[in-house]
Amino acid sequence: LWLEYVRLELLYRKKLADRFKLMGVDETALVPDSENQVDLDLDNEGEPTRDTVIDQMQSQTETVDNEKADRKNNPFFEGKIASIIFKTACEQFSNDFEFIMEFWKIFRQFPDTENLQEQIYQHIRDNVTLTSNVRGFLSTLPLLSSSAVEYSDEFLTQYRESVELFEQNIAELTTYDMYL
Repeated sequence: LWLEYVRLELLYRKKLADRFKLMGVDETALVPDSENQVDLDLDNEGEPTRDTVIDQMQSQTETVDNEKADRKNNPFFEGKIASIIFKTACEQFSNDFEFIMEFWKIFRQFPDTENLQEQIYQHIRDNVTLTSNVRGFLSTLPLLSSSAVEYSDEFLTQYRESVELFEQNIAELTTYDMYL
């Protein structure tokens, strides 16, 4: 249930982000502040006039500040809800590595979830018993975060770091399943 709940939340977040991008709406506009407030002309009954509302909406969607488009200061788009779901699930299953890995697999399917993936890595380091499977996974982290092209200097550096971590794990834990 927890896994499907977080998947649903991330799907909803992605759909909204895609819709706002398509409409030209900046996600920072969803955070209320004085800069994003709209002044409307009121008619005789105190209601905003239709033309004013439409003009204000068009002017806001036509001018998107590229600097603000890269900032995501809205907690919803930062993944705060998914983070809360993960933390709550981990309160019940904090040492279940396979369950935590299912969250990780879901987070990897969605864009802009690097902070959520890092939260999983930190939870594993802090709360999960370091079995050979866990150590093997943690050894691959430098390569998982890599976007470098194979055989580039950056990739080779991350590869060497991963190999060093793996060799350190082998020295500390000499069970056969470290090699699987």
